[in-house]
Parts: sequence; C-alpha cells; structure tokens
Amino acid sequence: MDAAAQTAVSGAIKVNMHWTAAGGPYLLSGDVLIQDGAVLAIDAGTEIYMGADASLTVQSGSVQARGTAALPVLVRSDKSRNGLVAAPGDYRAWTFSPGSVDTQLEHVRFEYGSGLVARGSAPVFNYLDIRNNRGAAISIDLAASPAGVGNQASGNGLNGIAVPAGDIVASVNWGLRGIPYVVETGTVSVGRSPGVTTITPAAIEQGQTATVAVEGVLLDGLAAASFDSNGLAVTPFSGGSSTRQNFQVKAAADAKLGPTTLRLQLDAGELVLPGMFSVTQPMPAITAIVPSTVLAGTGATGIVVTGRNFTVQSEVLVNSAAIPGEFVSDTELHASLPNQTVAASLPLQVRTPDAVNNGGYVLSNPTTLTVQMPVPPVVSFEPTPIAMPPDGKPHDITLRLSKADFRDHTIEFSVSDATKASVSPASLTIVAGQTSARVTVTPLAQGSVTLQAHSATLGDSSVPMFITPDFRGLNTSYALPVGVMVEGGSLGTEAEVVVQGVVGVGVGAVLDDLAPAAWTVGSTQAFEIRGAGIPQGSQVAIVPADGVSVGVVVVSTDGKMLSVPVTATGDAAPGARRVVVRDNNGALLTFADAAKATVLLAAGLPRIDSISPLQVTRDSAVTLTVRGRNLQHAHLELAPGEGIEVDAQPRITADGTELIANLRVGAAVPLGAKVVRVTTAAGSSSAMAAGENTMTVVGTEPVAYSSTSPVVGVVVGRATPVPDPQVIAPILTSQIGVVVGATVTGVVPHVGIIGSTISVTVRGQGLQGVTSTAMVPAEGLVVGTPVVNADGTELSFSLQVDSAAAIGLRRLVLDTANGPLAFANVMDGAFLVSAPLPVIESATPLVLTLGGTAQNLVLRGRYLDNVSDVRFVPADGITVNRPFVASGDGRSLGVAVLVDAAAAPGPRTLIVTTAAGDSSNEGVPGNTVTLASALGNTYPAIVSGTVGVLVGAGPGPASYDGILTAPLVGVLIPEEVPAPISADTQAMATPVRVLVGALANDMTTDGWLQGATGTLTVHGIALGDVTSVTASPSTGVLFDAPSVNLQGTELSVPISVAQDAALGARQLHLRSATGEVAWARVDSSAFGIGRVPSMDSVTPIVLTAGDTTTLAIRGHDLSSVTGAVLLPGDGAQLVGKPQWSQDSLGELLTVTVKLDAAATPGTRVLQLLVPGGATSATSSAVNTLTVVPRQ
Repeated sequence: MDAAAQTAVSGAIKVNMHWTAAGGPYLLSGDVLIQDGAVLAIDAGTEIYMGADASLTVQSGSVQARGTAALPVLVRSDKSRNGLVAAPGDYRAWTFSPGSVDTQLEHVRFEYGSGLVARGSAPVFNYLDIRNNRGAAISIDLAASPAGVGNQASGNGLNGIAVPAGDIVASVNWGLRGIPYVVETGTVSVGRSPGVTTITPAAIEQGQTATVAVEGVLLDGLAAASFDSNGLAVTPFSGGSSTRQNFQVKAAADAKLGPTTLRLQLDAGELVLPGMFSVTQPMPAITAIVPSTVLAGTGATGIVVTGRNFTVQSEVLVNSAAIPGEFVSDTELHASLPNQTVAASLPLQVRTPDAVNNGGYVLSNPTTLTVQMPVPPVVSFEPTPIAMPPDGKPHDITLRLSKADFRDHTIEFSVSDATKASVSPASLTIVAGQTSARVTVTPLAQGSVTLQAHSATLGDSSVPMFITPDFRGLNTSYALPVGVMVEGGSLGTEAEVVVQGVVGVGVGAVLDDLAPAAWTVGSTQAFEIRGAGIPQGSQVAIVPADGVSVGVVVVSTDGKMLSVPVTATGDAAPGARRVVVRDNNGALLTFADAAKATVLLAAGLPRIDSISPLQVTRDSAVTLTVRGRNLQHAHLELAPGEGIEVDAQPRITADGTELIANLRVGAAVPLGAKVVRVTTAAGSSSAMAAGENTMTVVGTEPVAYSSTSPVVGVVVGRATPVPDPQVIAPILTSQIGVVVGATVTGVVPHVGIIGSTISVTVRGQGLQGVTSTAMVPAEGLVVGTPVVNADGTELSFSLQVDSAAAIGLRRLVLDTANGPLAFANVMDGAFLVSAPLPVIESATPLVLTLGGTAQNLVLRGRYLDNVSDVRFVPADGITVNRPFVASGDGRSLGVAVLVDAAAAPGPRTLIVTTAAGDSSNEGVPGNTVTLASALGNTYPAIVSGTVGVLVGAGPGPASYDGILTAPLVGVLIPEEVPAPISADTQAMATPVRVLVGALANDMTTDGWLQGATGTLTVHGIALGDVTSVTASPSTGVLFDAPSVNLQGTELSVPISVAQDAALGARQLHLRSATGEVAWARVDSSAFGIGRVPSMDSVTPIVLTAGDTTTLAIRGHDLSSVTGAVLLPGDGAQLVGKPQWSQDSLGELLTVTVKLDAAATPGTRVLQLLVPGGATSATSSAVNTLTVVPRQ
C-alpha cells in the first residue's frame, strides 16, 4: 500500500464529516475529539489507521459507522500499514462520553488497540469484531447503557465487557449481546450502598468509654454494631438517621491494641469498615503547665506538668527534645527547663513508649511554653551632663547599667560632631554580670555635641556634652570629711559623711536655672532665666535658630532674673535647642549646670490614642505598645505602678507616634486598672483613666474577642486639624465601619404595615448610580420608581404593602450598573412587613395589689401576637415577667406582673410593643390598671339578664329565640363587708398519696451535656429491686446496669449521652420486676440534656442597685438555657425564666434581674445555666456587668 496515499486526521472535529472508502485510508494521530454536536459518518469499507497512542473521543456528537458483513469498517494499528508487527495497545481506546448521542457502530473491526469505552452514554454496537486489544474488549461505567447484537471478542486481555464495582444509582440498560459482562472484583449494587465518610472519634484508649458518631449515607436501621477485636463492647443509641448513627464503645483495660474492623448491621445489610477504628494505649494528655511563661537568662526553671496517663517512662519534650524530668504520679510530671537565651514560643509535649510499635512513642497534645526576654537594664553616663574645656586631652566617662544582666552587651559609641570631640574605643562589650565600663572622650573644639551609644540589646542612649573654656574643672572631687564649727558649740573631731551631687562653680555672673524646659511649635513661650549678677543689656539666642524668633529681653533690677519671649513657627523642627546668653559686651554667661542650657521644642503635649495589650496577667513579661502623638523623648510610667518594672529606655519612632517598652509584671501586683502615662519635657499625657490609656492586670489569661465598629469619615491628604476631643466618660456606641465608594448609610422607615402605602427614604453617598430598587422576596409589595437628589445623598421611593402580604423580613436591594449597592450597616438592608400596631381593648383584673407574689394579667385586643415588650407608664415599682403567653389569633395576651410593696398607688397605662411599634400611650379605660394597697369588696358571681348587642347601622334589633350567655362580671360595691355566711357543707382537702414499697425521692443532677458520660445517682427507699433504668424519650441516652447500696437508699447507674442528643427535658424511669418505681414528686424524675452556650454580648453592662433590669444576651446555642445567676450573687435575684427568641441578628436571650437597693457595687459575672453545665464563671469582656449605687 502506498504509505503516502492517506488522509491525516488530528485535533478537534467540530463540523459534520464524512469518511469514505475512496477518501481513505484515514490516519489518526494524537487525540481526535468530536465536539459541538458534530456527526462523523463512516462508510462501509473505510480503512482507519491509528497512530501510536492516538485516540478518538466523542465529547459532544456522534459516530455513525455503517459497515457491512462484506465491507466492514477496519480500525487498525498504523504499524500494519507500514508492514510492521502490530501489538495490543498500539493505540488508545475509542471513548464515548456522556455527550455522545445517537452513536451507532455496525460491522466494525478493532485490532491491536485498547478496546472501546462507554461512560454515561448509550451507544449501539452491532456486529463488532474486537480482536487483540489490551485490557477489556469493552469497558463501561455504572451510568452507561450500551446495546447491540452479534458482537464478538477474541485475543483481548479480557474478552468481555468490564464492569467496575460500585453503586448503580440511576436507571441503566445492559443490552449488549455476544460479549459477556464481567465484574472482576468487588460488588455491583443496584441502588446506593450504605457508606461511611467519618467516624468520630476514630480511636479509643484502653479502659475508656466513648460516644462514637458514624456519619455517611443509607445508615438507616442500625440493629447492631460489633468489632472484630476482643475487649470492645458496643451499644447503639436509638434515634439514628440515614446520615448519622451513634453508639457507645467500651474498651477493656486489656483490649487488643491497633486497628480493628467495625461491622454495622443496617437495613441495607452488613457494612464492613476495616481499619477505620483503632484501640490505643492510654494516651498521655496535658491539662496545664506551671509556669507557662519563663524569663530568658534566669537559669534552669522547674516546670510542673499536670494531666493524665503519665508513666515512669514518660518524658517531657520541649521543642521535640527531651529535658530532665521526674515522674511524680500518673497525673503529674516535674521537669527542669535549661537556661534559655532568646525569646521564643516552645512547643511542649509528653511522650510515652508505644506499646505496639517497639521503639516508637505516643505523644500527648501540644501546649506552648513561652520564653520572654526580661526588661533590659538602663544605660546611664557619669557625669551627666558632660562639661569639659577644649583642651585636646582625654577625659574618662563612666557608662553604667542599672542592673547586672545575664548576657553580654556590645555598645557602639559616636559623637554627633567629630570636629568637636572624639570617643575611644568605638565599641566595647559589657560582659554578663558586670554593670559598668569606661570610655575616653577627647574635646577638640568649643561647642555642644552629643555622645551617643547604640546597642542591639540595650537600645540607644545619649548624653549632651558641652565644651567651653569657662569650665573650671571636669571631674567630681572627693575630699576628707570636713568639720564645721558652729559659733557657741564645742569643738569636736567626729564628722558625718554626706554624699553630695556634682557641684558647679561659677566665676562672676552665673546662670542657675531656665524655666520652662520646653515649649511647643506654633506657640510663644515666656522663658525665665535665673542666676546672679545678670547684667542689664544681656542678649539671648536660640541655637539652632531655624523657625525660632527671640523677643525683647528684660533683666530684673537685682540681676537675678532674665525674662524673654520666644516664638516657634508652626513648621519649626521639633528637637533640643541650646539657649545662649551673652552680656552687653558679647561675653558668654555660663550655666552652673550646663544641662540647664538645653530647652526642648516639642511638637505638642504627648497624647495617648491607644495601648496594646489592654489586659496582662500577673507574673508575666509583656511588650507594651503605646500609640499617639508627640511621644519623642518620652518616658513611661503606670499609676498605680507598684510591682511593675518599666523599661526606662523605650523604643520610639522618629515621628513620635509609637512607643514600645518592655514591662515585667510581678506575681503579687494588685489586680485592677493601671493608667499608662507618658511624660516629655513639654508635659505629660492625661492622668485620667480612659479606654485609650488603661491597662488592666487580671488573674488569668483574658479571652480575646473580635469587635466591629457608625460609618467613619476618612480624610485623605492634608486637612484642617481636628481639635483634641473633650474628655468624657466611657460611652457605648453602635458598630463602626469604614466604607469606600457609593454606599447606603441609613434607611427609614424599616417597617411597613400590611394594607398601607409608605415613602421609604435611603441616605448615603453615590446614590445617583442606583438604577432600580426591589424588595426580596417581592410578593405582596409594589415598589415605586426611585427619586434621587442632586448630590446623590438621598433616594426615596414609594412602597405599597398589600393587605395579604406575608408578614416577615424582606431584603432591600438597590441595583447599580456595577451590581447591588453595599450597606454600611447590613441591618439597614432589612425591611419588616408587619401587622398593624397592637391595640389593647381591655385588661383583667383592673386592680393590682401592692406587694405579694406575681399577679396574672390578661390583655385583650387586636394584633397582640409577636409581642416583644410590655410596660407600664409610669413604670416604677412594677416588674413585668417573661414569657408572654399570646393566643394564636393575637386577640389575647397573658402577662405575669410583680408589684413592689412600696410602689405608688394609682392608675398606670399599659403599652405593648411588637415589631410594628407601640400600642397607644394615651390612658383610656381599656389600657389602664390601678395599683391599690388592697381590693375593695368583690362580688364575683353577679348574673345579669341577657344583653343584646347591635353591630352597625340598620333597623331595630332582630328577635332571638334563645339564651345568650356572657362571662361573669365582677362588680365593686362601696359598702361594708357583709357578715360571713355559715353553711353546712362537706369539707374537701387535697388528695393524700400513700406509697407502699420502693420510692424514688430525687437525683443528684438536673441534667447532662451532649456527649457526656458519667454516673447518675438516685436517692430513695427500697431501691434494691430496680433492674433497669430508662429515659423517655430515650433517643440519644444510654444507661448501663444499675447498682444499689446495701440499705437500698442510693442507686447509681452509668449514663452516656450522644453528641447529637436532642436538647430538652427527659423523664427518668426506674423499673423492677413488679413494675415501675414511683417518685415522691413527679417533677423530681425530670432531667435535661443541654449544650453550653457561648455569649457574644450582653446589654446593658451597667446595672443600678434597686432596679429591675432586663438583660439582652446575644450568642450561640442559647435555646437550652434554663437559668442565670450573677456572681457574686448577694443582693441579686432572677425574676421569671430566661426567654429565648430569634431575630434578624441571630439568637436573643432575655433575662430579668432584680437588684436590692443595698446591693454591693462592683463587677459581677453573668453565668448562664443549662442542664448539666454552665458558662464560665471567669470574668471576661462579654459576661461582666458592673453594679453602681443609685445616685
């Protein structure tokens, strides 16, 4: 055959094609893809050669190969065309994907390829001859439906149709004949098989009992569960679902270690799960380490590790390396941490030899051991400041550390102006334990310079150095004690040694002091220079003089004071300036203390905007970051500061906006607030405690909470400075957000009443870009065309609410060309379709008595469903308890009311609040009740004749043949109480129960948490006959066999609660051979299943003594809360029960708390109670309230 006479085919076929015998042979190379619905028609007798690794795939379209018995279509290896020996697998398969439609192959022979593949398609194969192919002649997936007759296969890896194991989840048709279907491994299931995705937990320790949750599909009807390994007992929980089953697993102390096979007997059959569950030896676990923070350089530190399952072979690992340790008990290890030299967060674990893998280890949970650097020593120079003559001679200066340190410190020295002085050596090292060193300074020329010291570990330090010929001496001289004779006293030889600071000696006119020591840019400051012999006509200069002007100098007549005004421009460079004073002849007047000649030009008074962290714990080293303004050259202090060591050399940014200092908080530091204050030469920041400058020392590590913050205006570029804010008391604000670009900042109103038409106003910025407005869902609402003002800050539209519109929340959507507009507060996008305002038509009773227990009040009217609040005006002395009980039609509402004995008698107006708003606050008979110290005479059963009621206008009343009845009416008659009426009647009393035999009195708990295991104890009489314990409903709760003490008065039974057990109340049943044991009180048999909730916020956070306040609590899992307490609880009581609800913000729990007038002021922790548990009693930002006395 002519190898060149061929039609080459490769790539994608996207249009219909027709291959003929005359146009062949056709040579396919690479991946040939049929796409876009193309149809490939192949005539009888057409020859097709497949290049090496070539393939044909129908992605979207079809192949119509119409061969005949006499002229079949031939598909062969290209080697056959070239005279080479063909082999199975020379080319890849012909594949028919789910997009293959109407594919039909008839009388086609495939040789030396990889067979045919049908995936999710239904090709028709008639009279195919498939020879010598690699693998199966035909392969299908479980979604394919091939059909056809007369097919044959020979010489293939599998002369059959390969079917994979798995589930057939949709209808398929296996209609191929002539070649058998073959399932080589596994099982093909018609319909979905049960399967498991996760097992939690996937392991259990020897001797442990755990609740295991299995999640997957088709898990219905769990009848039994078992393991192949010995020592494991399984008890299924009732109430599982098709996607989750729970069971209790008990591992014996000698249960076989390692992976095991779990077998589940389900409605769909047995599900075998090999290796998905394991038994481990008791794993070491760490619950705490003490201390959790150590200081670098303090030598070896003892660490106490507490936990469980420790052995004599257990080791403590720090950073994956074992440290010296000692076994104390199976719950405690002692270890010695070697000296640390750098700050770090070190992972700490306990390891124990692995009983299964020889030479291996099992590891505990990791915890973190923090290494912090101590507060570094402070560098100082002696003498300070430095003054010397320009004599070119070396002079010694002492460098001193405030304390010895554990590490070496290398310090580099320099002089700000090398033409005036030099320093030697350029660097030196103060070794660990030393506190001083000396450097030599050589003055070269008259002037003022700065001696600078830089250290990577100590920070930067400097001291001013004044080189002047007027200096009469450099070093401090020490003399023998001098005796001073006071006239009239006796002579003596004893003298007391007095240590005196450096003394400056001035010759002639001398300057003593300069005040103030600083002033701020953009201001004029009057400076006073004091001294002796200051001559008239003296002049003052400021060096450097840039941005500074000096006014008229005035010298006092006695020559002891010179005053001069100095003005600094607003753009003058802040920093140190030198004050130079000369007499009228130009001679320099010197300061006795050269340091007094320096004055600081400050950018302004220092100000603190924020500090971090806000809370620190005792016995810790922390890095305090202070942010604000004008912090250059500041030093830091805390008030009260006892027990807190403060870094004397903080790191300060050049622009004075950030100060960073190390703090060491002692173990005995008093708890409470500490005011952070910074001081510069210009003054000090505020000493008044405020949110931005208060750090609190707490006993335990605080919990961090994220918070969100009305819209903030952001100024970009230079703007008019904003004056400093007025100092005010802490206030609560709404959330703050930062919005860039077009946005919505407010929507009014948020509520539309059914059957009304309102105008909605939207405020914001960039609203001119709004193209349409809509409410989602839109049923029952008609939104008008939006109208926007000229500057795009206000948009309005009409909204018609149909009287049949569904009540509930809708979402406001404002569309623009770039998509929906954002809301600065997402809640502004929520719109409520509500029923009309509530109406109160009557209240029963009309009189409430002062004092006593709660009184039930029934309100009748309209739209009284979904009530969120009921209140009285005036409200003093009345507490409204929750919950409210509303009828289904919203026509009546039940309320429990507590009236204080000291409440003022008189009428009160009732107001009901729903989402639509408040009922009328105008007092009318229907909404008014009266407080009275006692009721008058009441005659509850006065019967009147039938009353006819005429509704609407019309003719006279129609006749009615029958009896109309009405509720009894109570009538108050102003007369004396009538004499008692005696009657001969049968006296009645409540039934008395007599119990014979076993009796249960109480149990030791009110409930259990989800996923908990433990022991339930019941007290009673003759409990020894109890054989089993159950609960109703029983779903998610398992009991083991009970045990009873010898006296039969105490029964104990192990209990396990599933992780997903339904929350709520259960009833405990004790059963014996003769029946169920009775309870002394029916409610004593009740217990609950709970879940510990999380609290995100509580409002309000300030309570006034003597008030009754309803707290609004936001959080998660609040529905199972059964009670609440304030800790400490003196002077506080809960009124009513907590009420749970949901709104657009999520879960809401309301709790009413009444405080005694004498309740102790201070902080209280709000603790929420659930069956079997409670929220944390440790104070945090979200559970702490403050009680304040009534003013």
